[in-house]
Amino acid sequence: KSLNILFEIALTPYFINMIVYQILTGLEYMHSQNIIHKDIKAQNVLLSNNGEIKIIDYGESIHVTTDEIQHITSGTPLYMSPEIIQRSKVTKKDCFKCDIWATAILIVELYIGMNIKIKYDSPVSLIFGIETNQLLILHECLHAILCKVKKSPYDPINIPTNSNMNEHIKPLIKNIFMTTNEKDILSLVDYLCLCLEPDVTKRYNATDALNHPFITRQYNEYKSEQVKEVLRQ
Repeated sequence: KSLNILFEIALTPYFINMIVYQILTGLEYMHSQNIIHKDIKAQNVLLSNNGEIKIIDYGESIHVTTDEIQHITSGTPLYMSPEIIQRSKVTKKDCFKCDIWATAILIVELYIGMNIKIKYDSPVSLIFGIETNQLLILHECLHAILCKVKKSPYDPINIPTNSNMNEHIKPLIKNIFMTTNEKDILSLVDYLCLCLEPDVTKRYNATDALNHPFITRQYNEYKSEQVKEVLRQ
C-alpha cells in the first residue's frame, strides 16, 4: 500500500530513516539511468508487508538524452521544485534534483503524520506562490516540524506574497533548536535546508542526500549555512 497509510501511525525516527534510505537508493539508481521521476509523493511510494519500498507511477517521468533540458511544469503542485515551476533550463547534472526536493517534503510528512498544507485557493495560486517565494516550502516544512516538537496542532502560516522569506527561516530554525534536543529532528532541519534549496546548482543530489548525517544517523555535524549561522549566534 502507499505511504499514506502511515500517516495514521506514530513512526519512530529509525523506521522513517529506513523508508527514506530506500527511496533515495532507488532515486540514485534511477538517476544513474538518466530517468527523472518528477512526481515523488506518498501516493507514489509503496510499502510491502516486509518493509520493502517500491517507487511507482512514471507518468510524468523523463528520460534525459541531452546535456541540458528545459523543464515543463508538470507533476503535483505542492511537490514541484522552483526550476520546474519556472520551466528553467538546467544541466543534466542538476535536472534530477527535483526528485530530491519532493522527497524532502515527503520526509516531513512522515514525521508529522499528514500532508504539508499551504494556504492558497487553487493549484495555480499555489504554483504562483512558490514561484514568488522560493523558500515558501522550506518555511512551511520547518513550521510543521516546530509544531511537532512543541506538540501543538499543525496549521499552515499565512505569508504575504511579497514577504522576504529569508527573514522567516532563521528564527524558525533557532526556535526548533531551542525547543528540542532530539538529534534526528535537528539533523532533519539541516537536511531540509540543503534539499529544499531553491538554487538547483546548490541543492543536494541523491548521492549527497544518502551521505548526509540525517540518513547515515551519525548526527555529528551540520552542513547547511542556515543552521551554522543560527548556531553561531
